Amino acid sequence: MQERAMKGVEPVRHQCADGTARAGVWLSLEALLALPLLPAAQLELLAALLELLPSGARAESESCRAALLAALWEGELRQACGSFETGAWQQGRAQWQAAVAHHHELQGLRPASTGLDGLLDGLIQVLARLDQALTHRQWRPPASPLDNAQVHGIAAELLQQIRDLDRPLPSWYEVVEEGLLRRGGLALLQQASAACRRDGLALLLRWRQRQPTQPDWLAVCLEQSVISLLADLPQSSHPRADLQALLESLTLLPAVVNGSERQAAVRESLAVVRGCLTLAAAARQPLAVRESLGLERGAVIAPPEIRVLVREWLEDHPAQRSPVALELVWIPGARPLPHGHGQLALNLAAVLPPSPGHPALVEQVMASFFEPLLQIPSGRLWQQRHSIATLLSSLSHFWAAGGALSASECRQLALAQEQWQHWGGPGRLDAQQHPAQWPPARLGAGCCLVQPSALQLAGLRCWLQARPEVGPALAEIRRRHHDPVFLQQRAACAAGDRGDALETLCALQLEEGFYGSNTAPDSSFQAWAHSSLTLLSDSELLLDSQPPIGSWWAVLQGLAQGWGGLPDLVAWPEDQAVYDLLAGQEVLLISPLAALAEEQHRSGRAFQLFLDLPIAPYGLRTLVPPDSLYPRRPHQGFEASLEACLESVGAMVRERPFTVLLTAAGVYDLPLCHAARERYGAACVAIGPAIHARLGIDQACSRHWRSGQRRADRWRRIC
Repeated sequence: MQERAMKGVEPVRHQCADGTARAGVWLSLEALLALPLLPAAQLELLAALLELLPSGARAESESCRAALLAALWEGELRQACGSFETGAWQQGRAQWQAAVAHHHELQGLRPASTGLDGLLDGLIQVLARLDQALTHRQWRPPASPLDNAQVHGIAAELLQQIRDLDRPLPSWYEVVEEGLLRRGGLALLQQASAACRRDGLALLLRWRQRQPTQPDWLAVCLEQSVISLLADLPQSSHPRADLQALLESLTLLPAVVNGSERQAAVRESLAVVRGCLTLAAAARQPLAVRESLGLERGAVIAPPEIRVLVREWLEDHPAQRSPVALELVWIPGARPLPHGHGQLALNLAAVLPPSPGHPALVEQVMASFFEPLLQIPSGRLWQQRHSIATLLSSLSHFWAAGGALSASECRQLALAQEQWQHWGGPGRLDAQQHPAQWPPARLGAGCCLVQPSALQLAGLRCWLQARPEVGPALAEIRRRHHDPVFLQQRAACAAGDRGDALETLCALQLEEGFYGSNTAPDSSFQAWAHSSLTLLSDSELLLDSQPPIGSWWAVLQGLAQGWGGLPDLVAWPEDQAVYDLLAGQEVLLISPLAALAEEQHRSGRAFQLFLDLPIAPYGLRTLVPPDSLYPRRPHQGFEASLEACLESVGAMVRERPFTVLLTAAGVYDLPLCHAARERYGAACVAIGPAIHARLGIDQACSRHWRSGQRRADRWRRIC
């Protein structure tokens, strides 16, 4: 955008870089702001113009930037009000936060003429909408307890932002603040998610700070909540990170304890726990991190040297009755074989080169580690801990310190996991296997249980680690759209995710139904990846026994570093738990097998599937997802097909709301769950075609599930 001192509209001819001339129109800033656009479109235009505005200290540029910023923050606050009135909670939150950021930027340009009173008034109006929805159930109040708790959390952020302005507040403000903090804290404490309960503790402590006296119930409530969170730590997939988050939520605890001696004791106890966490993290971090927070891997040792180190360890640790636990870890800068009492680990960061290596090298590393163990006399007790658990424990510290695995390192991890299990399992070392102690998925109101397919994980890996390759790959697919042989050949090579974006995206289109728009295929892929990662960051991620793939580690790393933290890793729930979730609920199934599932339900066969498992009645409606498997392109692009599907879902909600969403719709699964949680507060289960077996539809992927307890005449078998 360029500036021009003018008051109206003027046609001009613009000289392009290639020498050609193009006709255009000059608009004054006043005329631009007066364009009759929808509010959302106007804000999008202003934000784009602000980004295109040339940087510099010219007076015209600063004046134009200031005018755009002023229009932006005012418009964003109006949009936030509208979003909260329609129940778009996360959108409203992002809008008022953007308004604050733009106002602060404007203050930097015009400190003398930009006060805080206008911003305060706008935020108060936004708060009024939230209070009306939460306290008085106006507009479109939250639909589920989880939704209600999370929106109270948004209100608490807004309350803090208003306090941070340090301006005189309306007389009614403290009354509204007291109610929102108290109800929000209690609502968050009732949720299954540990993150929600930690947020609830922090809100109640904030609430207590502003109360003249402490109510009798508060101490008991805080104590029970802390005890329950501590009891969950052994089952957590990242206990140290959860404990650190719990300490942060208890920051205000000393200030609300009565008596100076008790305050000092609480402060000291929290400091001791923080110190222990710091020492534990330092002990497992590489030497460079302990000394200077560096993250260099350092030199790696060759397989023959690994063999020597293992033999030396065996000489120093003669056979004992107590078992030795074998672990696979990733600790850059640490020694190749970290060990302690009853523990021996193989540090992959010290034995695998950072550059892409051949799979044979990984096998040589594992052989060098295990062969000396196999050569000692029998009688030694070995325990092999689950590689995912031990790798994730070490990587969580690596990621928290700012480290990142490359795409080739992620693939090396997957290869190492396979070889680790091969050498330590039956037929080789015969070590006692210790499965990962992931808790079973907790299914209830507002839950979200997901299991992305290997192809979906590979697609997300492309977005996170190979984004520059995505655009050219999508363009090549569009050019070869009428060449099915090419697409099928490239898709056939995608198994195991070798790191080729073109192979992955071809397979994603042929097998999962993704397709980019003709004009902006990158935007289509971004829409899918963004909504999928947003959902995964706040879901229960189901682990299974499938062969490991590098993209799994790439996605976990992306979630840990850019999407709010690792998801809750869980195991399959009890079979009865799924039917308990559905019992008495209105269920919506989105699947290509919608008609068959509805037939099973209407005939009653879906409630008589097993000899030993009763199934309570539930309501079921079905919807067929967009049929966008190659070569079909039902709309302009993936995002248009998704929106059309969501419009159909919205029409069904207007007819009769649903409380549980089941999806087996390929690439649409995660975005559909994200939208269903945001808009309707529904519980979501997206585990791929395996969900069909819960309705009595027998496919190859679930042929052996509960096969001995089935009533065969109640099942429909398809290829």
